Amino acid sequence: MRVTAAPWHGRGGRAAVAWLGAVAALEATRRAAGWPAVRDLASSPADVARGRIWSLVTSGLLVTRDPIVQLVAAALLTVAAIQALGPATFWLAAAAGHLGSALLAYAGIGLLWLLGRADVDSVSEAPDFGISCVVIGVLGALTVAAAGRRHAAWRMLAVAAGVVIWAVIPPFGLSAVEHALAFALGAAAAAAAATRRSPGPSFGPVP
Repeated sequence: MRVTAAPWHGRGGRAAVAWLGAVAALEATRRAAGWPAVRDLASSPADVARGRIWSLVTSGLLVTRDPIVQLVAAALLTVAAIQALGPATFWLAAAAGHLGSALLAYAGIGLLWLLGRADVDSVSEAPDFGISCVVIGVLGALTVAAAGRRHAAWRMLAVAAGVVIWAVIPPFGLSAVEHALAFALGAAAAAAAATRRSPGPSFGPVP
């Protein structure tokens, strides 16, 4: 597969660059001026239940842990996915990973709450934020591409996966559940996109 700059010329490619720039800019202002606070943009199961739906989107504009490492990881995966799969599949996997994993995890917490599990109360109010589910959803999509034996996708995956695994995956808690869901949903989104584009097993960039 020949890598070209074409996928970056469309709205999807420019939107990906804008997302990375927004994440970097918000992190810079948080460190320099203390604004915005995490609670201003983070989501939580309780917030969503109260109607603060927009926080599902804004929570994907914040980073956790080391911001430089996470931004590098996100940039590597973004470039890899857009070049290997195209911007449309990148955004499909990113949205499935970030939004889909949160909604499924929150639904599970809501079900446990209805069943009388008092131990979910602290989780339901805890701020949930970070770009990791976007990144891991895209990693799932790239894994699907790599499974199709696209050699360029394998190379890009190897570079990005090592950074991601080291940088953004915590070992426990709600985040671990969301990350597992994000990977599966990103992979499923990429597989569905590939099936729609072609009756065969091949992947290719979307114009």
